[in-house]
Amino acid sequence: MGNIDFNVNAAFVYDKKHEEKAKYVCNRIPPSCPQRGDEEYYVWRFNNFMERHVDCAHEPPVYYYGLLENSEILDQKIKEEEANPHLNSKQYILGFDLDKEILKKQKKVKEYKKNDRAVKPNISKSYGYKYCFAFGKFLSLKLSAKGQQWVKKTLDYLQKYMEAGVVNLKWESKENPMFNINNDLNRKDGKKFFYTDIELNNARFRTFAFATHSDAYINAGITDLSIKDLILITATPDFAEWSDSETQLQAIIVAKKFLEKYF
Repeated sequence: MGNIDFNVNAAFVYDKKHEEKAKYVCNRIPPSCPQRGDEEYYVWRFNNFMERHVDCAHEPPVYYYGLLENSEILDQKIKEEEANPHLNSKQYILGFDLDKEILKKQKKVKEYKKNDRAVKPNISKSYGYKYCFAFGKFLSLKLSAKGQQWVKKTLDYLQKYMEAGVVNLKWESKENPMFNINNDLNRKDGKKFFYTDIELNNARFRTFAFATHSDAYINAGITDLSIKDLILITATPDFAEWSDSETQLQAIIVAKKFLEKYF
């Protein structure tokens, strides 16, 4: 997906217009989410952020529910995609059309006011919502009973770890020690420093969110799954995701766990 920070120009213009109050109008402390287990967790996190930052320039992490875009432009994109649908060959092979279902969801997304703009999140650009929806509502139906349990546990672990970082400022990886070292999480107050206001730094948030994946996959028991399940799981993310270095790193960590177990 790339490291997409919030619209810097719009935020700067807004800040200059509201310079005197900009520092005092938002609540940067995220509360615990009352729900966990499916894609609605990420919708709640997004909406809660928008409520806490209603009058400031801050924009939510793209990871939650997608990139904020101009409503009119995004609506036009949706109409064009409906008029000219494209075939995602990989999704066709897997037996589900995630792009089509995300498009249906997109049409129901409500409009928000942000930085003097009318905006909507482009949920096709999210990661948390999009793939939680894909794994929980589509892929799970294709997997074995053990694979279905793996999906359920993985989604819960991912959201549990996100809460530990975003809310409790305490999460560290057991499977990726370099993530801890690179971000000084092992030092005194290192975790508190890294996670405080992490929602306001899109690149840092994305690095944290991706670091939770290998821990979640492994703790949920991915090394116990069948080859068929593993092929379907690996094939679910878009091809473009595999060109991303953070996605590749998580795959390498999981692959090493397989080598440790079987060789």
